[in-house]
Amino acid sequence: MARLLLPAIIVLALLDGLIHLGLDLFIMPNLRNSLAILFLLSFLGYLVLVGAFLYTQRASLTQRRWVDGALIVYALILLGAWLSRGGPNPRGFGFVPLGYLSKAIEVLLILALIVHAATLGQESQPRAMATQE
Repeated sequence: MARLLLPAIIVLALLDGLIHLGLDLFIMPNLRNSLAILFLLSFLGYLVLVGAFLYTQRASLTQRRWVDGALIVYALILLGAWLSRGGPNPRGFGFVPLGYLSKAIEVLLILALIVHAATLGQESQPRAMATQE
């Protein structure tokens, strides 16, 4: 299961970041205010956090949990910011409601990160026990 969580977390985070970047560059290109900056910053934030997530995969469990926690808090902040603005739901390419799609991705990302953080360290225990026998 951990093997599926790692790529799922990376894909979900980057996909949500790309949605925000797309909102900034393609869906609302004439929007030049604080919201445009926030869309760009949310993309850049996901890039940094995914980089940290990948970098710490061979680090201690504590460091890996901190990065999982940072990603969870980041997604919660984006979700809260969307809700505080009244839950806008711009249409993307075609009839895709990007607001709802982005929030669904964030909820899935949070759930995947919670499972990932809870199972960290468990995958190495059976190997350690097998070498002791």
